[in-house]
Parts: sequence; C-alpha cells; structure tokens
Amino acid sequence: MTRPASIPLVLCLLLGGCTSYEYQFVPAESQPLTVRTDEDLVVQAAPARLRLRQEKSRCVLVVENAGSDTFAVDSAGSAIVDPSGQSRAIAPRLLPPGSYFKLILPPLREVEPRGPEFRIGLGMQVDAAPRQDAVKPIYLAIAPGATEFWEWDGDGEVRIVLALKQNEETKRHHFLLRRFKK
Repeated sequence: MTRPASIPLVLCLLLGGCTSYEYQFVPAESQPLTVRTDEDLVVQAAPARLRLRQEKSRCVLVVENAGSDTFAVDSAGSAIVDPSGQSRAIAPRLLPPGSYFKLILPPLREVEPRGPEFRIGLGMQVDAAPRQDAVKPIYLAIAPGATEFWEWDGDGEVRIVLALKQNEETKRHHFLLRRFKK
C-alpha cells in the first residue's frame, strides 16, 4: 500500500518549522553553565539564589530569597540588555524571606482575547462578525510591574545586571544568558 505524497509534505512542514534553542548561563568570570529542561540550574548571587530552567524555547529565571533577611531589587541599578542592545528595566521588588519573582526571557507577549473566532488549517482565520471598534485606535498603558515585551530572534545573548540591596549594602551581579539553536 502506498501513502499519498501529501502526508510526508505535511509532516515536513509541521516538523521543519519548529526551531528549538538551548541556553547557557554565564556568571561573571566563570565558565558557561547549561540551562536544562529537566532540572533547575541553581546559582548563588548573594543575598539571592537564582534558579534557571528552560521551558519551551524560553529561559525562566527565578530570583528567590532563601535567607532569613529581606532584600530589595534596586531598579536603578538593575537591567536586562536585550540582543539588540536596548536596555530594559527590571521593576523594583521587595523579597521577604521565602519569596521569589521570575523573569521569562524572552518575555511572553500578553494577549487579550478578541471575541469569537473560527480557525481552519494552517493559519487560516475567519472572524465571526466585523468589530465596530476595529477602526478606532486603542492606546495601551504598561501596568506597574508589567514586563516590557521584546523579541529575541535567533541566536544571541542577553546581559543581566541585578542590584540587590540588603541592610544598606548593594551587591551587583553581572550575567550573560546565551541562546543558540540546537
């Protein structure tokens, strides 16, 4: 029995279009460490502990307070420099003992549902009804603490500077996060 020629073509299109990436975390003046999908990479960055894991071609960086004293992320001294070289703010945060915050790199785009939709096949879309507000401009404001969205196309690296303040002392940590195709 022979298979129709369209089945291998469809499988090639479906499987060939997915690009997966690997990440390396590079602490200042240290060897690169591989970020894995099956277990956290744990790095000390006093007073914080960093946990990194790869999830669906993104890197999740968790900054946690495993100590007994509160510390703060100093936004004036912290930043992420995206692959294009643009500096991005890291919102100020207070981390009491046992708390954490996470950064997803590259950030996920927040999307609001637009209403009923009907979709068919590979990228075809039909809207249920014309929307009256579709022609009006919509102005959006970034909510306090919201993550700025940016793209990370292909290979490259992101620089991360974390300024952590505890008991009037600020410690700055510099890291690289490299991304490359598998």
